[in-house]
Amino acid sequence: LVFRDGQRSTLPADLESVRVALADCGLAVGVGTDSDLYHLHLQPPPADGDFLCWSMNPQVHATDDSSIAETPEAVVQQLATVRHRHPGLSLVVSPITLKPRFNPVATTEEDDTAIRRLPAQVDVRQVSLFAAAWTLAMFKAIAEGGAQSTTFFETTGWRGVMETASGSPMPELFPTFPGCVFPLYHLFADIGEFTRGMVVPTVTDDFPNVTSLLLRNGTNNRLIIANLSAETRRVALPVSAGNGRLRILDDTTVQAAMKRPEHFRSERTAVAADELLLTRHAIATLDFTEV
Repeated sequence: LVFRDGQRSTLPADLESVRVALADCGLAVGVGTDSDLYHLHLQPPPADGDFLCWSMNPQVHATDDSSIAETPEAVVQQLATVRHRHPGLSLVVSPITLKPRFNPVATTEEDDTAIRRLPAQVDVRQVSLFAAAWTLAMFKAIAEGGAQSTTFFETTGWRGVMETASGSPMPELFPTFPGCVFPLYHLFADIGEFTRGMVVPTVTDDFPNVTSLLLRNGTNNRLIIANLSAETRRVALPVSAGNGRLRILDDTTVQAAMKRPEHFRSERTAVAADELLLTRHAIATLDFTEV
């Protein structure tokens, strides 16, 4: 990805310079912006990049859970708009973060040291069930919207999917356990186990309160369902899921899932009914086969 400080998006001269410098490497060279989509509209990048990139976060305009839960609805429209304005380019969304990584229109540096508080780029919900449920909705929108690839979050730390070995720098404000995984970890682990599969589009009657992602590899299916609302939701299961095995990540299991992730992931129960009751921000992972 080719970016220049002070520019909204990639400049044609910079793209050419990078291609010359890396001509022997066989790398795809992408154009776009390190910031939000509107920068592509204000300063369109060159049309001959190998792919087009921009970033996303759900807190540009509002920060409450309900508003954040609605943001994945706009992702498919974003992808369609960019595909229309930049035909022929593969689309890459990178990175997706829970909060903005920086203020693209700031004229001075932000100071978080005067008051002991989390950095502006950090949201304590990174370690929450809600963040995992929202991430599922975002991944579904990106995949079903036809993007080539996407990058979520960081690997470790309070903007990642697991804690560092030393733990949170501010445990009183960002309470975690040293070396633990966040609920997000299990979502990406569930998806990663189907990297050779495909995403099958799904529809839920209760969207955006309830979202779902169906992964398929041959006759093996994994249906992941998340409740983005603060209320318990009743979810009907497909008939073909009757022979499945189920794992629930919710308020009753999240501590064990964070401290002993492999043990949590190994535990499954048989599907006992044709519907689920998902408590606030709960995530159900259901594996089943089809003949």
